[in-house]
Amino acid sequence: MNIKYLNHMTKTQRTTCFSLLALTVLLSACGGGDSDNDAAAKGTDPADKYVGSWVRGCQDLTLSGKAMSTGQTVTFTKTGANTVDYSAESRDYTTNNCTGSYVVESQGRGYSIIDGTMLDSAGRTVDKLTTEDLVDPLVKGRYKSMAWVDGNRLYTPPINSPKNAEGYPTTLNMSRFATKQ
Repeated sequence: MNIKYLNHMTKTQRTTCFSLLALTVLLSACGGGDSDNDAAAKGTDPADKYVGSWVRGCQDLTLSGKAMSTGQTVTFTKTGANTVDYSAESRDYTTNNCTGSYVVESQGRGYSIIDGTMLDSAGRTVDKLTTEDLVDPLVKGRYKSMAWVDGNRLYTPPINSPKNAEGYPTTLNMSRFATKQ
């Protein structure tokens, strides 16, 4: 990892990025057009819809006044009815459009627990998640998030989403999603 670059990102920013990626990948794994409700009606475990690889395409960002971009991939493996292990990779570039050589490659590995469902601020039924990263020193630890699957897209909260009394984010970033591969 490029420590100089990582010093520009706060621990909260990096945690949020991995949380969003893990949630995005975790919840968009429906594939085949099944919705969360369709999967539940078929009697599948909540974790089943997340199994597989998810990609969040290139995103252009501005950090400390400098242009950058990032691309992410997460792979989930079912370990229980409500749990999945994950491995995540994020590549960060000092240019827009994820072009040129990347300057940071972050690896994450951990697990996510599906804690049930709740309504987000728009009234959608979303999964509540508790995730723990076991590897990345800037993300390492446990955090709460939520996600929503619409077809083959997984939506997660924006970085500074308001939180409810239980500590789960309440809004989704509808302009950014992960796609099942």
